[in-house]
Amino acid sequence: MPGPKLGGDEESKDPDQVRFHYNREERRQNLSHYTRNLGRKPKGILRGNRSLGILLVDILVIILIYVIFSFFGGITSTSKINSGYTLGFNGFSYDDKIYLSLRITARRNQESLDNKMIEAVFSLGRQGDELTVMEILPEEKGDSRVLRAVFDTDDGRKAALVKVRFLGKGFSMKTRIQAE
Repeated sequence: MPGPKLGGDEESKDPDQVRFHYNREERRQNLSHYTRNLGRKPKGILRGNRSLGILLVDILVIILIYVIFSFFGGITSTSKINSGYTLGFNGFSYDDKIYLSLRITARRNQESLDNKMIEAVFSLGRQGDELTVMEILPEEKGDSRVLRAVFDTDDGRKAALVKVRFLGKGFSMKTRIQAE
């Protein structure tokens, strides 16, 4: 049994007594679920804002499409930026031959270079099947040099490798061989 109510069951007219107007708990019990929760906000950022959730799903779908496209067939050349030069490596097969090219482009004017040569060793991943090409580095901004290699066999190789050495640095680049 509930305890006694402050002020009694009726409204008191005495100024020294606590006045009882109504019991809030009893009134809340008689309200519908919707009315009880009318002023409350839903918990969580996505539950309260449906358009934000839709926007987030759209962005995730676009990122997923980009990742799938770039992984399975969009990008065929490998590019690298190193020491003021941009390098791009491409390969394709045609008529039982594999053609590889390495393009080097100057991104800015190169004033004084001690070693002005670039060396590229093209290979298909087999021992002894390498081709070394040397060229002078471009000096003016926007100038390009293209180093090319042709291999006489096309045995279904899917990738090619080039080992590049210039300005005292060495690194490797890999590309997929596209069928033409």
